[in-house]
Amino acid sequence: MKWFILCLNVSREYILDKGLDLYGSKPITIPKAELCVILSKERKKQPEYITLSEAFLGGTECAIEAKAKIIYDGAQGDIINQYIVFTRIMDEQINLHGRTIKAVTETIRICSDKDVLKEYLEAKKKEVIDIMMLMFDQETVLDIHVKSEKKEAAIRAAIEAYKIIGKSYNEVIKLIMRQFKLSETQSSEWVNEMWNDIEEETL
Repeated sequence: MKWFILCLNVSREYILDKGLDLYGSKPITIPKAELCVILSKERKKQPEYITLSEAFLGGTECAIEAKAKIIYDGAQGDIINQYIVFTRIMDEQINLHGRTIKAVTETIRICSDKDVLKEYLEAKKKEVIDIMMLMFDQETVLDIHVKSEKKEAAIRAAIEAYKIIGKSYNEVIKLIMRQFKLSETQSSEWVNEMWNDIEEETL
C-alpha cells in the first residue's frame, strides 16, 4: 500500500512576501495546515479521516497528534487521479522487474505515453528516479531487518527445543548448522549467544 502525504507548509517565499517576523515577541498568523493522505489502492472500509495515533499507536494518546483527510480518488484526469494511476503503473512494473531502476524508467515511459503526469515526469525525470531508488533502498533495508528478526526468533526457538529434549551444547551447534544452513562458526556464535539466556528463562 502506498501513501502520498501532502502538507500545506509555510514556505520561505510566503514568509518573505508577508514580511513575517519569526523572531519577534508578537505572534504571527500563518495558513492553516491541511494534511491529506492519498490511498492508491482499493479498500473496503473508507474512513473520511485518519489520525496518527490510530494509524501507528493503536489509538493511544500521544504528545503530538495529526489528523489527515483520506482521498481515495480524484476527478478523471486531475492531479490526484494521475498520481493514483502513476502508483498503480509503478506497482505493475515492480511486479515485473523488481525494485530496480528499470521498473522506474518503464513507469516514467508508460506514464508519458498515457499522458499521466507527463510534463512533471519528463521535466523531473532524474529527481523522480533518485527518489524512487531511495525508497527502494529503504524498503530493502526494512525487509532485511524483518527477515533477520524472524531468523533470529526461529533459531532461538530451535535451540530451546533441542535443549528441552536433552541435546548437548555441541550437538545443538551441529543441528542448528544443518537446519539453517550455517557454517560451524556461525552456528557456534548463535548457540553461544543464546544458550545461557535460554537456560535461565526455562528454569
